[in-house]
Amino acid sequence: GLRWRTLRWRPHLPYGRPLPDAGEVEAAFTGGAADMRDNVLLLHLDVGLGDGEALRDASPWGTQGTVNGALGAAPGLFGGAGRLGRADHLALPSDQPAFDPGEGDFTWALFVRSEPCAGRNNVWMGGENVEGRVHLWLGCQIGAPCEGEGTGPGGVVRDAEGTLVDLCGAAALDDGAWHHLALVKQGHRPGRVDYVLDGEVVAGREGVEWAGGFGLDGTRPFTIGGFPTGSYDAAGDVDEVAMWHRALSTEELRAMAARGLAAARVEVRTCADAACAEGGAFVALDGGDDGPGWLGAALPEPAPFVQYRVALSRHAGPSPVVWAVELTAAP
Repeated sequence: GLRWRTLRWRPHLPYGRPLPDAGEVEAAFTGGAADMRDNVLLLHLDVGLGDGEALRDASPWGTQGTVNGALGAAPGLFGGAGRLGRADHLALPSDQPAFDPGEGDFTWALFVRSEPCAGRNNVWMGGENVEGRVHLWLGCQIGAPCEGEGTGPGGVVRDAEGTLVDLCGAAALDDGAWHHLALVKQGHRPGRVDYVLDGEVVAGREGVEWAGGFGLDGTRPFTIGGFPTGSYDAAGDVDEVAMWHRALSTEELRAMAARGLAAARVEVRTCADAACAEGGAFVALDGGDDGPGWLGAALPEPAPFVQYRVALSRHAGPSPVVWAVELTAAP
């Protein structure tokens, strides 16, 4: 007789799957797929690294960087993640092309599980020039301009001529949970800046008349987990650090946040009878691509009966969705 052999499912998004390497445009999912065109930096940070060890950039640009201190190994949203103490950061020479968008658009993004913000501003990504006035950072603001001298996600965007935007959002970044944090600069004369937390704009300014560009010149490194000068170090876990030379839409960032902050796990067990009276434990399926927007896998073993369940969870943002499940049988 027939035996069930494969199962596939259609999630709203590719939950738990890292961003694609090499500038790939993902196959379509109903909730949007990652478009990695114009991606200039992609650090998956899946393994721990010691002082001076090289970072692997999975973007087409091959941007080089090293660890200063240590990048500890930590559980992440896509497998492994990196852990940075306040004395640790990742450093990348800022004269590389990734850090010169000129007067063009750019997006920075990363997942963080931040320790409580302490001292002055805690920077997760940042850079500046010694000569010239470019000064850029994304992280946790402390004090002014935050409401009530509190803390919130935000930072500074200042161009080479000194035009300045300094923003703080009314949201919690350092609550011990995973969050997705992004900075988007779009347009130039006029332009706008948005700070985005878990796919939602929490602080922004439009109508900015930028007078100069935003290219870094190599006089100071671009850093992750701190700022190249001063005591503005961040601490916590970090995953999927990415930069683009284009402005990602809020819809793209919302989908990017959800793929890491939500999970939809499909589990199965095979049985010899319809009641599964002697069925074993449920086993999670590691789905591979099975057509646009579908993931699929072979069952642990062919069987006349099968039970499946879908386990949904999230750290923040909207609940995950699985639209359909299909089973295939054969003799």
